[in-house]
Amino acid sequence: MSSDGDRRGARRACSSFFVLALSCALGPTAKATLLLTEAGMHDACGTAPNLYTQKFNDPGRPVRELPWIPLPNVFAEAVDPETNAGGFALAKGGLANGRTYADSGIDAGVAAVARSWGNRVGSASATVRIDLNAWVVADLSQSPAAVAEFAARCPNGCPLAANFVHQTTGYLGYSSNISWYSSASFRESLMRGSEYLSAGEVTVRGHAQGAGPAELSAYQDWTLDDFYPAGTVPGGVDVIGGLEWLPFDEVRVFNHFALLDGLVANFFYDSSTNTAVGSYHFNLTQTAMADFGGLDYTFGLLGANFANTSHLAITGLSDPTGTFDLASLPFTVQFVEASTVPLPPAVALFAAALALLAAPAGRNGVRPLHARGSSTS
Repeated sequence: MSSDGDRRGARRACSSFFVLALSCALGPTAKATLLLTEAGMHDACGTAPNLYTQKFNDPGRPVRELPWIPLPNVFAEAVDPETNAGGFALAKGGLANGRTYADSGIDAGVAAVARSWGNRVGSASATVRIDLNAWVVADLSQSPAAVAEFAARCPNGCPLAANFVHQTTGYLGYSSNISWYSSASFRESLMRGSEYLSAGEVTVRGHAQGAGPAELSAYQDWTLDDFYPAGTVPGGVDVIGGLEWLPFDEVRVFNHFALLDGLVANFFYDSSTNTAVGSYHFNLTQTAMADFGGLDYTFGLLGANFANTSHLAITGLSDPTGTFDLASLPFTVQFVEASTVPLPPAVALFAAALALLAAPAGRNGVRPLHARGSSTS
């Protein structure tokens, strides 16, 4: 029969191999961003050829079809040269340029605009999906007591809770004469594993009776209170690059904040930097659509422009068990595509694994942890 020390040593070895596997498994893999756009023009009368364009990103090669947008993006258009009827769609997403390790972000956005002129009817859709990691690093070095306590209590990591805020903004635009069959919509979901953290959809369509103002709808976590009043366009609302000439009769601006508090992850101690490092994995999906509902003859313009929208940030870090006081300790966060790991957290995980493997066995097979600037007896 194995002794308690043997069992503890085996658990420590398993833990070290788990951390080592985690640091390696989160290394470079296939690209974790999907960008897909579709645009079309349909002429039921046959006076002009039907048009259809689909664009998507090559998973192995970032593409910037609109070079003035500093993110990977794809843009599809299918336009009748005689009437300008057709569809326009933009999808973009990736790591924002110019961000530092302490202040990085994942940006994403989609837009779809459709224009119809008589029997030449447009449609458009755009989708972006990003798998991303949020690496959170808590700096324990300013509190020697925190260093010693975390090292002693958390040889296999300790659960800490982070608070995030997710903002979604954009607008729905439309002509005053669109019919009930015509609609533009935007939907979004933010997930952690199989758990929905935030999800919603907004839609505009023509009046049900064929006369009167267009009707807005909001579903799931979003409400009509997330819209600004009609006619209000606050600063910072952008249009699709290159499509400024599209004259919407009405624009309804949308803005929603989702407070994501108390998301727990396991944080591992890195003795080389006196930090605790944790990782959160998220999946963000957005889709914008604009079409005229199969109508063969209509006039109008409608779209969902959320091309400059999604922002995810961390607002705080705490210990759900109440063991550690983290209120005064600084922390940093870096958002990266899940296909890559930023250097500091990757090194921290790898170093933690090697430290667990290399540390000499102590009494009863327990490996003592010695934090820099502190001692254990």
